Amino acid sequence: MTRKTLGVGIVGLNIGVSWASLSHLPALRQLSDQFTVIGVANRSAESAQTAAADAGIPRSFESVDALLQCPDVDIVTVTVRVPAHRKIVEAALRAGKHVYCEWPLAVDLDEAKVLTELAREKGLCAVIGTQAAVRPEIEYVRSLVEDGQIGNVQSVSVLGSGLRWGNEVDPRSAYLIDEKNGATMLSIPMGHTLAAIQRVLGPVSSVSGATGTACERVRVTGTGEELLQTAADQVSLIGYLQSGAQLSVHYRGGTPPGKGLYWEIHGSEGDIVIEAANGHSQMMPLTISMARHGENALVEVTPPAELFEGLPDTPIARNVALMYARMAKVIGGGQAYLPNFDDALKLHQLIDAIAQSAKDRKWIDLGA
Repeated sequence: MTRKTLGVGIVGLNIGVSWASLSHLPALRQLSDQFTVIGVANRSAESAQTAAADAGIPRSFESVDALLQCPDVDIVTVTVRVPAHRKIVEAALRAGKHVYCEWPLAVDLDEAKVLTELAREKGLCAVIGTQAAVRPEIEYVRSLVEDGQIGNVQSVSVLGSGLRWGNEVDPRSAYLIDEKNGATMLSIPMGHTLAAIQRVLGPVSSVSGATGTACERVRVTGTGEELLQTAADQVSLIGYLQSGAQLSVHYRGGTPPGKGLYWEIHGSEGDIVIEAANGHSQMMPLTISMARHGENALVEVTPPAELFEGLPDTPIARNVALMYARMAKVIGGGQAYLPNFDDALKLHQLIDAIAQSAKDRKWIDLGA
């Protein structure tokens, strides 16, 4: 029989602990009528064999190159650490494979430009994993704003926690505290939230940023070892959206005792508030509340149930499943909003502008 599903090869899978295990694998299994997981490639053939056996995946590949040579693989899913993204994504595109790459796309803006230009040249479906921008709750908030439920948006305020980048880090996450690896609090949790903000409210047009590292020495959980943290654990910006609304965002490292995400959209006729346990808007359950002017308190509102139909129960897998479902539609010639490498490049440009503004202590215009 001819396979009618899209074949996926996963690069970077460790059952029970890796992001691919927690999100991509259950998402793909939920969409088994559209996707088939063909196999997995890891750093070593032994690691790939173990992951495939543990996950019940039929094949393991001795290398990424072997996975790319497999004719049954239509899509390469890249879920390894950020410094390895460029090499794998570039090879996948040159091999004629569609790509789903986790965010950040690359360690810096220059690498992101190279990969984006290659994706354009090859004309393939190149998806970036900024899944907060497609999740049902964000699409619902977007519809509330577009329908004028709170009037004209006047300002947007966000306070978020990084969860990591505090005074302690687990061994698996220790690479996050090195700024050179491109997987920082600014790029990951704040980057995901900035993607969601712009999906709801439109592009950021100008920024003034401030960054700092309050915890320069970080303890490694379980070992007592101390490492130097070069990534910023305090990041803030003020700016403007293209609409003219003012924007303020502040992320800080660690986990606070209360809500870890508070996002307020203030309009001429009311307010919308999005909250979560931490600042990772791409994977945490979100609560939405709204009040119109004259009302005494915010009231929780619930997105329509049909937005969640056919998707996994947990937001970690659900949001990734939405990305894959839209990817299948686009590859099949349909139309759908799907964050791609062009979107990734714009987000990298915004993040670079925040960092550069903080360094130079000046405003940066991102264009109209």
